[in-house]
Amino acid sequence: MDAQRPGRAPVTTATAFDITLPVWRIGEVLLHACSLAANAFEGPTTIRLVATYEGLAGRSLVSMDGRRNIREGRVARQDAITLETHVDAQAIDPNLPEIVHPLLSPLYGLFDFLELPMQLVVDELARMRGGTMSAQ
Repeated sequence: MDAQRPGRAPVTTATAFDITLPVWRIGEVLLHACSLAANAFEGPTTIRLVATYEGLAGRSLVSMDGRRNIREGRVARQDAITLETHVDAQAIDPNLPEIVHPLLSPLYGLFDFLELPMQLVVDELARMRGGTMSAQ
């Protein structure tokens, strides 16, 4: 992990929450569900996604790779959140940022009411699709 490179402070287990990781993981899950639906079903298919994040209380929002500026002190006070959406499988690929953003916004709001920037979602999903793990 970039946070473990020389010159960066080590990250203690269960104290941090990376700002970009949920965008990548939810994006990946939705694209996989889209692909699975296309191969398993004919015609319109609805995907129901439920994601639960636990162990959040006390974690600070950070940028593990240092690419994002985050005001220090954004700490979650709530321990868990469940996010849910229903989406047409055929709409996922062309509308991924528009689906991911409202789904994840409540999660980011737990960190001192952070409003998840749409541009962050757009940029990170583009990086995910491009296979770019870091800006090195």
